[in-house]
Amino acid sequence: MIKYALMSFQVFGLLFLGLFSSNEPVVDHQTPKTIYPGEKKEVTISIYKTVFQGFGKLEIILPSGLVATAGKTEGASFTFHEQKARFVWMTMQTERSFKVTYYLAPTDSSPKNV
Repeated sequence: MIKYALMSFQVFGLLFLGLFSSNEPVVDHQTPKTIYPGEKKEVTISIYKTVFQGFGKLEIILPSGLVATAGKTEGASFTFHEQKARFVWMTMQTERSFKVTYYLAPTDSSPKNV
């Protein structure tokens, strides 16, 4: 009986520790608050990851009236289609942290809140 209680305590302990050690990447997106007509603003995305390697995709959905163009891609292919900016890596960077950038510009003459 005590053996089963200790085993279940160990299992719950491992599950509890798993809550604090995540292998999920962390993404910090630095976006300007407002873009005025004729402006083109750089947006920086910092990516922090653990041992994650291989295929990776970062997708940003933008409000209508904004267009994104590639900046620093760190080996990713960049596309912008149907208000979605996508960075796609066939093989992710080996560094644990890196930054990518893209540029935002409004498509019409009114200021845009991002």
